[in-house]
Amino acid sequence: MKNFLKTIVVALALLGLTSARAAKKVEVTVDQNLHIVHVALKSVSVGESLVIKDFKGFSLYKKTFREMSNFQKSFSLKGKDHGMYFVEVENDTQIQITPVLKNDLGVTLIERAAKFMFKPQYSQVDNVFKFSLINSNEDDIKIAIYTESGILITSEEMVHDVIIKRNYNTKELEKGVYTLLITQGKKTFSKNFDVN
Repeated sequence: MKNFLKTIVVALALLGLTSARAAKKVEVTVDQNLHIVHVALKSVSVGESLVIKDFKGFSLYKKTFREMSNFQKSFSLKGKDHGMYFVEVENDTQIQITPVLKNDLGVTLIERAAKFMFKPQYSQVDNVFKFSLINSNEDDIKIAIYTESGILITSEEMVHDVIIKRNYNTKELEKGVYTLLITQGKKTFSKNFDVN
């Protein structure tokens, strides 16, 4: 119990530091009447990406950064359908999602619904494949492992677990490539791993 509480405290501290750092790094503002969304990123790292998508998941804009820099760009939603749009900034460890609503009044930033998602972290040591996830939004989680030919090996579902750690012993599995699928809310993360 003591270790569990210590893990929770460390995770919450990490979450607070990361959220504060990301909040200063990503700034989304709107010009309501002109239907414009402004995005400013500070100290962009190589490999980070910016995606603006509609509610159906269709990407209106996508950029993966190839150099460290600051970034500013304005996007017009004029002529686009009414509904929710999402500004997503993703790096190796997390995704920041900021929703914007477009309706007859223009565009509005929905700050209360903005959220951070931590991405699963993976490692493989000898015959053990491990992953961990901080589920800061307490989303429903589904985990499944499939063979290369798509046969389900194992699956489980969790409701609102905050810290998830799993170790899978691969010693008894046949050699080949396996796929771990983690569904967190509406996001799905996929990771292939080898069994030799």
